[in-house]
Amino acid sequence: MKSMLRTSALAFLGLCSGVYGPNLSGQTTDKSLDTRAIQVLDGMAERIGQMESCRFVVNIATDSMHFEYGPVRYFNRCEVGYSGSERFFVRSSGHNGLHGIWYNGLDMAYYDFEKKLYGLFDAPEGSSLQAIDAVHERYGVDFPAADFFFPTFTDDLIEHHDRIDYLGIETFGTRRCHHIVARSPKRNIQIWIEEDGMMLPYKMVIFDWNPDQKRSYSAEFEQWEVNPKIPDAFFDFPAPAEARPLKIVAKKSRS
Repeated sequence: MKSMLRTSALAFLGLCSGVYGPNLSGQTTDKSLDTRAIQVLDGMAERIGQMESCRFVVNIATDSMHFEYGPVRYFNRCEVGYSGSERFFVRSSGHNGLHGIWYNGLDMAYYDFEKKLYGLFDAPEGSSLQAIDAVHERYGVDFPAADFFFPTFTDDLIEHHDRIDYLGIETFGTRRCHHIVARSPKRNIQIWIEEDGMMLPYKMVIFDWNPDQKRSYSAEFEQWEVNPKIPDAFFDFPAPAEARPLKIVAKKSRS
C-alpha cells in the first residue's frame, strides 16, 4: 500500500481507478491505534481470506482538478470476480468507456469493447495478487478494491497512517456498518464495514490534501456474491474476430 490511491499511467485505457496495495514491511512506533478498529479490520481481512470465490460491483467516483474547470467528478462502475487464488476479471464502464481485464493464472488480457482493441500484459504466472502487484508496478494500472484482498491490508494501513480510530456504527438504510478512519498528514481514509457476520466492505472514501495532489475518491460496494461457482472458462479471453491488437507499453521508471 505504497499509496492507497494511485493515478493510472494507462489512463487512456480507461481502467477503473482503484485502491491497490502491495506487500510492505516495517512500521514506526509513533502510532495511535484504536483496538476496536484493528479488530474489525482484521476480522474483515480474515473473512475475505477465507473466500474461495466472489463477485461484486463497486461504484467509483473520483474528483480530480481540471486545469480549466477546477474540481471535476468522474464515475466508473466495475464488475469484479475472483475464483481461487489464480483467476479474476474486471469489467469497467464509465466516463472512459467500456473495458475489461481477464486473468486465468497464465495470461492477463485487456479489451476495449468500443474501440475493439485488445492487448496482453506481461504478468507473472501464479496468484492473482502477484499478477496485480506486477502489472500495477510495471504498467501503473489500478485494480478496483484490490487492497482488500491483500492479507497485509491492516498492516499496510497502519504502516502509512499516524492514527486509526473506530467511530462507531453508521446506518445506511438497512445496513449497519462499522465506521473506521485512518489519518496521515496528507491523507484521510474512511472505511465502512458491514456489522453482520460476513464483515464485507461497504464503502470507502479517501481525501488527499497533498498540495501537489488534492483530490477525493469514493467506492461503494454492492451485489456481493460469496463463493459462487464461476466456470474457469469465464476468465479466458478469446479475442473477437474483428478485434485489433494493441501494444501495451510499460510506464517509464523514475530516476
